[in-house]
Amino acid sequence: MISNRVKNYTLEEYELDHTLLQRLKETHSHGQGSTFCYGNASEEWENHTLWKINWLKKISPSHIVEVGTHRGHFCYLAKLVLPEVKIHTFGDQIESVDCIEILNEYFSEEYITFTLGDSVQTFTEFGPNQEYQLAWIDGGHRYGIVRNDLENCKRLKIENLMIDDCCAESITGGLQGGPPVATMDFCIASNYAVIDVSLKDIRQPWFVTNRKGAEWVGANKWPQEAPAPVFNLFCGNQSR
Repeated sequence: MISNRVKNYTLEEYELDHTLLQRLKETHSHGQGSTFCYGNASEEWENHTLWKINWLKKISPSHIVEVGTHRGHFCYLAKLVLPEVKIHTFGDQIESVDCIEILNEYFSEEYITFTLGDSVQTFTEFGPNQEYQLAWIDGGHRYGIVRNDLENCKRLKIENLMIDDCCAESITGGLQGGPPVATMDFCIASNYAVIDVSLKDIRQPWFVTNRKGAEWVGANKWPQEAPAPVFNLFCGNQSR
């Protein structure tokens, strides 16, 4: 089941505080990856955000793991969609410390816990007592880093995973196959499956789950409606 249900919701349903977003940008001024596009919004960027909103609402997790904190945009979006959510986020940029402090102060609640360092070490050492229902994976994009992050999600028994930047450019961009190949190999070696791809989004995040039940019947391990470079990669590697 591959679809793009981004039109279920609209950004107008959520009142974004652009002063807060500007403050986060000034606090962490380098890097391009962001959920919100600071006045340069396009339909593709809007679809990216709406796709995440769709799955946040569908899964309605109480606890989320994030890998790749950056400015804290995902943490901000998740809180707008799920007011009671708690998030543990892993990032390797020192500027993210201040961004998370800003967000916790903004909501008058320490709903975000931040761990600084390389996720290959910090996420691997993570041994929470809390159960997590969803992970957003957007950290290092090289194959080995992504695969390690996914294996740690499996170790923690996180059923639902969203993996960013699974576009074809990640395969050919010097990342050893990057997120799409790492995710494909992870699914082949496990009981997880790709069931949704944001086709109207330049970054093409994938939704992956090992959840059982009628709503997931018919899920495929490879996105058959994905752009040709990704589909060809999957078709050529199903025996890997």
